[in-house]
Formats: sequence, structure tokens, C-alpha cells
Amino acid sequence: MTDNQIPPGRKTLEEWSKSQKYAFVTTVSTFHHTYMVPMDQLQEENPDQEAIPEWLADMVTMEEVEEFSQKHIGELIIDVGMVNEEQMLKAFDRENSYLSDWTKEKKIEWVRKLIEIGQRKFE
Repeated sequence: MTDNQIPPGRKTLEEWSKSQKYAFVTTVSTFHHTYMVPMDQLQEENPDQEAIPEWLADMVTMEEVEEFSQKHIGELIIDVGMVNEEQMLKAFDRENSYLSDWTKEKKIEWVRKLIEIGQRKFE
């Protein structure tokens, strides 16, 4: 057997990585937000008409005001499944595009640490 040959029954690194599996869960996280501003400040936004609370709704929609308070209500599981490593890497680049220039190895290392990171939150 030469140095480049793979022993019988063994896989190449490329074949092994395609068979590596990753579990995933997709969720939607829900928050309760309250927005509160003084009516005189709303009036300043449009001095030509009498201010009404609905103007604040418009400002919230346009993301022009910060929330007064927030409370996490919960997380709803939308989907559960499994993908291979190639599919995981495609999802990584799609959903974390700002990290897409990381090497394949760095992406895999980061994903492999997610359980550890999550568990440290509760220590």
C-alpha cells in the first residue's frame, strides 16, 4: 500500500465529512414590548395636527423609537431535522453571511462549541 492509498473499509476525509450529521432546530422567539413616550413629544413630531397615540404606532413600525420595556414570552419550535456537513456549511454561510470568509475548519469548530457555550450560560 502506498502513502496515498486508503486502507480497505476506511473513508477519505471528503467522504467522511459528507457523512457527518448535524441536528438542527428552527425556532421563533417571542417578546412582549411596550413603547411609551410623552404626548408633548408626539405633538412635536407634527405640530399641524392634534397628537394621537396612533402616531406612536407608526413610529414603532418605522423603528424610530426604543422600547420602554420588554419581556421574553417564549420560543416556539418550527422545525427539527438533520443535515450533512455540506448542508450545514451552506446554511452557515447563508445565515451568518458576515462570517462566510471563515475557513471550513473554523466554521466546524465554532458549531462544535455551541453546546458548550449554551451550557456555560447557566453555570
